[in-house]
Amino acid sequence: MRLPNRAYYPIRPLQPDVERAGPSGTPLVRQIEQDIAAQDSPAASDLVKLIADIKQNTDIQILLQTIGLGFIPRNVTVLPATTNNPTQIIVPNQSPRGYIIINPAEISGFSTQVTFFPSLARATGTYTSTTFNVSGVDTARMFLDVTANATPLTLVVNAQSQDPLSGNWATTQADIFSGSAAVGTYYADIGPLGVDRVIRLQAVVGAGAGTLTFSISGLFKGGLNTPVGSTVYIGSPDVNTTFGYPLLPGDKLPVFLRENVGLFAITATNPLVLKIFQLQ
Repeated sequence: MRLPNRAYYPIRPLQPDVERAGPSGTPLVRQIEQDIAAQDSPAASDLVKLIADIKQNTDIQILLQTIGLGFIPRNVTVLPATTNNPTQIIVPNQSPRGYIIINPAEISGFSTQVTFFPSLARATGTYTSTTFNVSGVDTARMFLDVTANATPLTLVVNAQSQDPLSGNWATTQADIFSGSAAVGTYYADIGPLGVDRVIRLQAVVGAGAGTLTFSISGLFKGGLNTPVGSTVYIGSPDVNTTFGYPLLPGDKLPVFLRENVGLFAITATNPLVLKIFQLQ
């Protein structure tokens, strides 16, 4: 078969877009270049700046509203399990809400402050304090603060240590404040004697009318310690020390509760004041 003469089929010239060298010669690239150039115009620049200013002002307004809401603090006294009555620490709300729950008991460091007896008016009788685990403690100091004793009544404070076998208590040092009962503040250094594993104080208010108002705090030196009974157990209305969520001394727990959900708590042996911060 005879091919036609190529002279009858002239070569078609290239299109102008293809003839331009480089990728910018395509219509799509030229359109992008035009858009970029348009953005450099004063009108486009002003629009971009205006949008940025609006966004910044909106962010500031949101932050100020959040700060204005803030956390409202309150204290809730949690009762021990011996009362068989868990304390409601958070009441149900109609909308979801955030909280921070703090167990304020101090346990860390080489010098730890504890409270054996809070300040209360006490009548004639024998009282036992909060118990503390002092396995890692070297020595202990005590502070007695008497604020009212009009009768006056006598006061004897004994340091006691727990027998690990029987669980009974033995007096290791008797009358550590030497019978001090007048209004004032008194100090007793019991050293390492009786600072074994678990320690407590026994306060005996003498016979007579009226009451004696006092508090006793302690300072443990030389190691770490964990207060017995200072752990709070959090959960439902039937929470107990076995199935509750333990909030250890010094711990904090952020929680977010859905609508109509409350929270209850209980301690092992002694009342404890929880600090709760509620986001409005």
